[in-house]
Amino acid sequence: MKKNAMILLLLIIIMGGIINSINENNKWGKEKLKFNIIINDQNNAIDYMEKSVEDKSLEHSTIVEELKHDIENYEYLINKLTERVDIHSLEVRERAYEVQATINTDNLTFNIPSNGIVEIDSETFELDIHIKYPPKFRDTVIDERFNRYTNLFEGITHPLPTEKVVTEAEYKIRYEDLTIGDSFDIKLPYYLSNLLNIDQSTIHVVVTDKFDSGSDYMPRNIKKKVYTGGYEGEGTVEEFTYIDDNSCIIQVLDTGASLSFKYSFDANLMITHKKGESDTGIFDTYERIKLPEIIRLGETWEDLYWYRKITGVNMDIETIWGTLKAVEVTSFDDDNPDNWSRYYYTKELGEVYFSGYGMEDVLVEVELID
Repeated sequence: MKKNAMILLLLIIIMGGIINSINENNKWGKEKLKFNIIINDQNNAIDYMEKSVEDKSLEHSTIVEELKHDIENYEYLINKLTERVDIHSLEVRERAYEVQATINTDNLTFNIPSNGIVEIDSETFELDIHIKYPPKFRDTVIDERFNRYTNLFEGITHPLPTEKVVTEAEYKIRYEDLTIGDSFDIKLPYYLSNLLNIDQSTIHVVVTDKFDSGSDYMPRNIKKKVYTGGYEGEGTVEEFTYIDDNSCIIQVLDTGASLSFKYSFDANLMITHKKGESDTGIFDTYERIKLPEIIRLGETWEDLYWYRKITGVNMDIETIWGTLKAVEVTSFDDDNPDNWSRYYYTKELGEVYFSGYGMEDVLVEVELID
């Protein structure tokens, strides 16, 4: 019994230390390591208890399970916090919710584009939103901070769907027998839009059979393009030689990395041949597809070692020629979802912006053919 009492006292001290640390420290960046240490101490205490307590009574088993529950909650909290973020900030509260929304059509699946514009050529449309709420914290101060939204689906409006499923964690609506020319709006509450990281609270769905072609985004009548960025941050230059209306040769020079290459470019934005030179020698690659034949949300294709997907159309982007409409393409590694980059293409200019791999390339100069 003395051993059991000592173990219980140890657990009380550990839990008391956690609560005191939470109440006394709002800046979590510096406290993250302390909490990790405490969690390790808790895990060690559980191991010690399970191995040392011979009397496996209901009381002791309950204590172990309750302590495990607390560990899961605090681990969840710590994983959601970023350095130098105050527990009182809105950012921390929003990071505590895991929200995912997908749109499914007859043959394509994609996330809600940030501008809310969804053009489809499908008889069916389905929006499926899943939410994982934060755990219920025993500490009332923390619980009030993180469990701010009790029903994130409240306030969603839309026309009457063919099918509707609503639970605490899922909101799904499905429309069937859609025809060309149909359109409707789905309006989301402001806070749900924020959690989904989309700029608009309205999803505007249009059923159409008119889509741009990849060739519409081929650079036209351009002699030279200059970008910031590049591998060493010293910029890149592209020089164009047109073979005919549907193909050209582009000479690219990365001024910082001493890297240059030349490739043939056809009307479907496919690199049919690419030859490069760098300090390490000469290399060749073939058939890299920048854009598909049809510009449609959700279109996905392989590009050498990556996958590319159209994740936005009619996106507003600032260029040297003012605000233009762009196609957003996301390149990603299927084995590593966090490894992604984004490209933006506009008509006549082609690629105008790139972000990824710690780099940012912005088109800053265009020289047209006389």
